[in-house]
Amino acid sequence: MLNKKIIMVSLVGWLSIGVVSASYAAFKFEGIGGRPLGMGGAFVGLADDINTLYYNPAGLSKIDKRVESYMYAQKLEVLKYHYVGIAQKNIGFSFVSQDTGEELGGKNIDQKKLGMSESVLGVSYGGNIIETMPELSLGGTIRVLKLNSPTKSGFGFCFDIGALYQHPMYENISFGAAIRNINAEVLDEEIDEVLVVGSSYKLDEPAITLVGDIITKKDYAKTNDTKYGYNLGLEYLPISFLAVRCGLADGNITWGFGFSQDKWQLDYAFGASDALKDFNNHYISVSLKF
Repeated sequence: MLNKKIIMVSLVGWLSIGVVSASYAAFKFEGIGGRPLGMGGAFVGLADDINTLYYNPAGLSKIDKRVESYMYAQKLEVLKYHYVGIAQKNIGFSFVSQDTGEELGGKNIDQKKLGMSESVLGVSYGGNIIETMPELSLGGTIRVLKLNSPTKSGFGFCFDIGALYQHPMYENISFGAAIRNINAEVLDEEIDEVLVVGSSYKLDEPAITLVGDIITKKDYAKTNDTKYGYNLGLEYLPISFLAVRCGLADGNITWGFGFSQDKWQLDYAFGASDALKDFNNHYISVSLKF
């Protein structure tokens, strides 16, 4: 047990220092929402619920009621991961953060003053902007980035853009694209810019949804090269209020399940994070409709 605590403290200490020195890329959030994360993080081409705030703001055109979403996860047993999203037709607000807390350690080891945190506040809009193309939705998000570390603190700004296409003759098929972290920079360090192109296909009998994303990422923190990846996911509803999910997040297996009623939805996901692939995390999210 003692060795495990020492390993956790060492890892988070390395993480805190690495964020400032850019040896570890800042703002590597692996996604939000138990539903998308259970499906390998593939959601850009689906974008049909409040999780669209993070993945593809164009999907806000599909929100017809006020919805609130909350998520919590604990990574590496010490990194706390929080998300809050509020959306209604065409507009939404989101806040996501991860932090180590002020102190780490235990009674058998020295307390470590780390206090590293990252947070992103976003305002999003999405709708059918082009009147002659009602099947096409466009959206964008303005984000405020905040980084606190043991040695530095700073703010930055960036924006995301997205598109979602669903032909009226083939409503079970949709295509999406999103660019995240455009012009993102904090403390003179550029943050990975991500381009995602995805699609989804829904079956009525059986009730199955298939999703897939292709990802390109500009890795400023290490090699400055463009990297490629993929996310694949499946959701199956054996009964109307129960969903079972599985996926691949660039080769890492994910899975999860969800329960839903008219006014609420509870989702759970399990899988490896994008930032530290050797560690699996638990994600729990709740959505409420008003």
